Amino acid sequence: MMIAESDDDELANEGKDSVTYDDEFDGVCFDDQRRKLWLLMEDPGTSTAAKIFALVSIMMVIVSVTGMILGSTPEWQSGSYNMSATGTRLDFRLHSTLEFVELVACIIWFTFEYFARFTVCTQKKKFVLEPLNIIDSLTIIPFYVEILLSACGFGINTFGDFRGLAMVMRVVRVMRVARIFKLARYSSGLKSFGITVKTSLPELSMLTLFLFTTVIFFSTLMYFAERDEPNTKFKSIPHAGWWCIVTMTTVGYGDYYPETLFGKLIASCASISGVLVLAFPITMIVENFSRNYDSERKDFKRIQQKRRMAKTYN
Repeated sequence: MMIAESDDDELANEGKDSVTYDDEFDGVCFDDQRRKLWLLMEDPGTSTAAKIFALVSIMMVIVSVTGMILGSTPEWQSGSYNMSATGTRLDFRLHSTLEFVELVACIIWFTFEYFARFTVCTQKKKFVLEPLNIIDSLTIIPFYVEILLSACGFGINTFGDFRGLAMVMRVVRVMRVARIFKLARYSSGLKSFGITVKTSLPELSMLTLFLFTTVIFFSTLMYFAERDEPNTKFKSIPHAGWWCIVTMTTVGYGDYYPETLFGKLIASCASISGVLVLAFPITMIVENFSRNYDSERKDFKRIQQKRRMAKTYN
């Protein structure tokens, strides 16, 4: 019982570390104004204006993600792919409508939102290092990197001539997918999931070790069992390792399959082992999530009660 209470306290403290509470503004310059602005941007439950701000932020995220998805279709691209002198396929230009959405939703709004929070918060270093704020920065950095490269004279037709620069641009564009995680700021369930991943690192490490060990074991057996068969797809242990991961996680694409009796016996053992290996750590992770979610809900109710009492006395 004492251990369970200790775990609950740890999870509760973990959740508290991710937000700035009202009393942290006491004694700072313009404390009342900064507190109100912080609650406006961080806690939709404090006022109607905060709900509107949260709704606008969510809509901007949805619009920007939708624009990113549509931008990958030929109908929403301007022109075809260009090829560099080295044969590298260059990037495309977005439709003018999507470019406007990128400018308004991503650059202007996300930049304003991030720096407004940074200006109002009391602990700058803690703010910058928080996971949700790191995600926020990743959503706006790609645009400024592209602007900087364009200002330096590196246009879209020159990216492919520099392997390093082309790779940087691809990484920068991939980073845009981080926008979807901005929704975690307004979802207690997603926040609880993130904290659960952090507090479940021992279980995840154990799961990784179990999977690594069993994958190496069964993929090696499968390779030696099937390598002498004509037209075998198990041409190496890494090839067999791909099959083993797909089998143990019960995905079963069917692209690789054994043909010998010994290989089928190995596949059966790998399937059963996968179920057992995944079951035990995942059960503990789900339990951590349930405890953490309950703790966060209790903490939320405590804060709401504290605010109601403060309004009553004022």
